[in-house]
Amino acid sequence: MLYPSFLKLRASDPNIIRPYKFPGGKYFIWIISFIGIAFIIQAIIFFLWVPGSPIDWAYDVPILGGVFITLLVGEILLKSCGGNKQ
Repeated sequence: MLYPSFLKLRASDPNIIRPYKFPGGKYFIWIISFIGIAFIIQAIIFFLWVPGSPIDWAYDVPILGGVFITLLVGEILLKSCGGNKQ
């Protein structure tokens, strides 16, 4: 969520004064964000699957189930709190 949020805020509020200005132009920011997202996806894949060996569903399904349950609980909590809408 960090990289997409960074891109969205840069696009929606470009004139806000920020304590740190990321060097580079618009395209460089997109490239850096894409690289960060690609590394995160790669880490998730290699956490669940070791290249050269078959996928162990008995190991992977409980992990993926826990991840989805955690995301679901987080979304429910966000909806119930309402958040700060402007």
